[in-house]
Amino acid sequence: MNPSLSAACQVSDYFFKVPRVTDKNEISAKNKEDYKKEGFALKSSTYKFFKENGFLTPEIVDDIETAKYPLFAFNRRS
Repeated sequence: MNPSLSAACQVSDYFFKVPRVTDKNEISAKNKEDYKKEGFALKSSTYKFFKENGFLTPEIVDDIETAKYPLFAFNRRS
């Protein structure tokens, strides 16, 4: 919420503040669909990049019933 308090921002060359996902200026559901149509999939693209380049990264879980614990979870809203 406050980049100037982030440890990563203290050592990076540049940072910028972005709105909360609940902010009225956040990308609308319609725009998200437009991005999806163009082939943008940030979560899975980032995951794929990390895996292909040897970075440790959490696994993507699509079915909570078959998930391995411990895990981090969030409610995906569309």
